[in-house]
Amino acid sequence: MGTWIETMKTINIKVLNSVYCRTDSYGKLLLAPAISYKVSKWNQTKYKKVEQIKTITMITRKRFFLTGLLPRVEKYCNRKGYHLNIIKSPELKKSNLPEPNIKSFHVFTTKVKKLLGKEYRENQLQKQMEIILSAIKAGRGLLVSPTGTGKTTLALGIASCFPKLKLLYMVHTKTLVTQTAKEFKKYGFKVSEVMEGNKDQSEQIIVATRQSLINMELANYDYVMIDEAHHLSDKDGTYAKILKNIDKPKFGFTATFKETKDKVKLSIEGIIGQVVGELTMEKAQEMNILAKVKIRILKVPKQFIESRKYEDVYNEAIVDSRVFNKLVVKTTYEYFKKDKIVFIFVTRIEHGYNIQKIASSIYNIKIPYVHGGTPTKEREEIKKKLIERKLKFVIATVVWKEGLNIPTLDAIINASGGKDDLPIVQLIGRGLRLLLNKTEMDLVDFFDQSSNYLISHFGNRICLYCERGWI
Repeated sequence: MGTWIETMKTINIKVLNSVYCRTDSYGKLLLAPAISYKVSKWNQTKYKKVEQIKTITMITRKRFFLTGLLPRVEKYCNRKGYHLNIIKSPELKKSNLPEPNIKSFHVFTTKVKKLLGKEYRENQLQKQMEIILSAIKAGRGLLVSPTGTGKTTLALGIASCFPKLKLLYMVHTKTLVTQTAKEFKKYGFKVSEVMEGNKDQSEQIIVATRQSLINMELANYDYVMIDEAHHLSDKDGTYAKILKNIDKPKFGFTATFKETKDKVKLSIEGIIGQVVGELTMEKAQEMNILAKVKIRILKVPKQFIESRKYEDVYNEAIVDSRVFNKLVVKTTYEYFKKDKIVFIFVTRIEHGYNIQKIASSIYNIKIPYVHGGTPTKEREEIKKKLIERKLKFVIATVVWKEGLNIPTLDAIINASGGKDDLPIVQLIGRGLRLLLNKTEMDLVDFFDQSSNYLISHFGNRICLYCERGWI
């Protein structure tokens, strides 16, 4: 009987606007598998932990789903042989982009070549133009390109095609507001910086943090761009709530779409759109656009760990471990003696302070430390000195894990461990920008056999390095 129903009935979908579609009861039943994701939860029973897997659909109880998921739904129905009737609201046309100004686009590409100077690469620009034109043709969607391959060019390439439209460019930190606005202005665009204490929205491009947009008027923008779009990790999170209130085309940028979880992918696709252009890290390295990754693995001297819980093991073996942190500082000093610039990554605030103390007591060197409490002015000063090679090392937490543009980095020391692919790929991206005298970047990792947790997590990272062809 189920087969007969699926064959005879038609699924009706009304595209209400650029944000939402709505289906009928029949569509809710049949389309759920196309736009669902699984979540895993471990429950403690009397004898052991048992994994429970739950399927979550992106279709709401009232049968709404995000418009960006419509192409996925259409492909699913074609594959299944379902009859589909799509009704588009007349209001939908008002939110579409106008015809692109190709003349303005060509003026922009000429300016790119001039500004890049010795750093200009014809193959890189050609690939970027291909991605830009693909995005414009689609009218919305996600652009995937590794850190260091010219995200600014992609964003402003699209913006150059619509010189009379107002653009909202969303970033997730105040540091990125300043950094992005500076880059945009360099190419001749007029930019307003919106963050805490500054609400001016008078210019053509508005660069803003998501926090600053809460309770602000959002109807005056013609289209939106989202930097580091993987932060749109929840269809009901802060980013999503803001973007759902803007019925305009949206473009997102990320370097790590491959590593994101299904839930995140569906959230990004639903609110922004499908991937409309992509350059992989491997392809960029093959094209000599990015520096090559050189993995350097060091063995941590044997530690005797008494703890059994992961949180306690992490603190004992990494955060508070004098054995481990001495090795981190020793390695940093080796690079310092070779005139190399080093980025030390930590996840816990106290860990960075512990490394600082050892560096000062053993080698008499003071390593600057950037974390959530570091004033913006101080962060910018440290960054400037690193770029000018007046500073040879820095410790940083997640505030500098992504979106940071310091081309001079020669080595990244992963002092935080970790098992997930996404944070590791983001971290590696900090040092992949290619310079005339820099063709490869060291990633320093550590093997610590003092805990099964640490061994297991190291194994996950090794698998990532092998899959990417770095070892």
